[in-house]
Amino acid sequence: YIFVFLFFAFSFNLISKDKNLNKLDSKISFNNYSEDITIDKYNIRKNPVLFIVLDEMNGIGGLDNKITNYDKAKNSYLDLAKNFNFTIYPNSYTTIPGTLGSIPRMLNFDNSKTEPYSNNYIIDHNDYFFWKKLIKNELFDSYEQNKIYVSQTLSIDFCKNINVVRCETFNPYSKKVFTENNYSNPIITEFISKLLYQNSILSRLLSRLLVELNLINLSVSPRSDKAYFKKNLIDLFEVIKKEKYDLYFAHYLVPHKPFGFDDKCNNKLYGVLNTDPVFMKTQHNQEIYCTNLFLNNFLKKMKSLDRYKDFKIIIVSDHGSRNTSDPKDNFSVVSLIKNISQQSLTDNKIISVQSVVSKFFGNLDNNISGHKYYNFYSNKFEEIIFD
Repeated sequence: YIFVFLFFAFSFNLISKDKNLNKLDSKISFNNYSEDITIDKYNIRKNPVLFIVLDEMNGIGGLDNKITNYDKAKNSYLDLAKNFNFTIYPNSYTTIPGTLGSIPRMLNFDNSKTEPYSNNYIIDHNDYFFWKKLIKNELFDSYEQNKIYVSQTLSIDFCKNINVVRCETFNPYSKKVFTENNYSNPIITEFISKLLYQNSILSRLLSRLLVELNLINLSVSPRSDKAYFKKNLIDLFEVIKKEKYDLYFAHYLVPHKPFGFDDKCNNKLYGVLNTDPVFMKTQHNQEIYCTNLFLNNFLKKMKSLDRYKDFKIIIVSDHGSRNTSDPKDNFSVVSLIKNISQQSLTDNKIISVQSVVSKFFGNLDNNISGHKYYNFYSNKFEEIIFD
C-alpha cells in the first residue's frame, strides 16, 4: 500500500505544473542575447568583469597548517595568484558566514554589522525548485544600459534584474547532466534523484541510505554541481569567447559539502557520516586544490583570448568550510582580484570579502571600525582572529 501511494504521489508530482521537471529548463533559464531589438539598446564597457562566487571554501588564513596536505592547498592559491596576476587576501573573511547573508551583502556593497537577514535583500522564491530570490542588487543595478550574463544554481535566483540579458541556471535533473556525469547505476540514480526532488521524508532517508552504502550517486545540488564543475567552466569559457557582456557573474556550489573530489580530482561519492575533524580538514584541502586546478585550466584558456587583457576578474567565496567549531572554519574565505596591468601580490591585511567587492567595483566602504563576523552559535558579532 505504501509503495502504491508513493508511486501515484511521485507520478502526480512529475506532471504537476508547479513541479514538472520536463519544463524546468524553460522556467529557470533564458537567453535574449540573439534578439537584436534587445541588444541594440545596450552600451559596451571597455573593461568587462568576470565575477565568480564559490561556495563554502576557506581562504589560506583559515587553513590548519598541522594538516598533512596544508601546503598543497595553500600553494594552489599562490600558484593561481602568480599565474594570472591576482592580488590574494589570505586573511579575508565574511561578515556573515552563510550564503543567504554573505552574497546579498556583497552585491549590495554592504559591510555593516547588522543581523544576518535584517536588510531584506532576499525572499522565498515563488517557483518550487528555487530556494531564494534576490530582490535588491545594487551591483546589477549599476550596470544599467549594459549587458549582464549570469550562471547560477537553484539556491539563489540572481536573474530577476532588468539588466540580465542571459541567465543560465544549472539543472541537476537534466538529461545532459545525467549523461555527461557518468553516474554509477544511472537508472536508479536518476529515479532516486527525481524522487528526492519531491522532498518527502521517505525519499530523504532512502537516498541517504543508498549513498552511504555506495550503491548510487545522487544528481542533486550540491553533489551534481561539483561533479559538473569542470564542464560548467568550459561552458562559461565558450560564452566569454562568443558573446560580449559587460559583467559575467557566476555562482557555483563548489566545493560545498558533501565532498566530491578524490586525490586525482575525479568525482567521487562520499557519505556524510564521517565527521572526524582531521578527515574533514584534509579532504577540504583536497577540494580546494581541485577547485583551483579547474579554475587554473579555465583561466589559462581564457588568457589565450585577445580580450583577456581588458578583463577585470574577482573570485571569492561566500563563507568558510564549516568543518569544525573553529571560528576560522566559518568566516575565512578566499578573495582574489585582478585589475588591469597589475602584478601578483599577497596582501595580508584582515579585510572582509564585502569590502573587497565594494572596493573592486569602486564603491565607498561602509565598514564600521573593527573586524567582526556574526557567530550563529552565540547570536552576536565577534572579533576576527587569524592566528
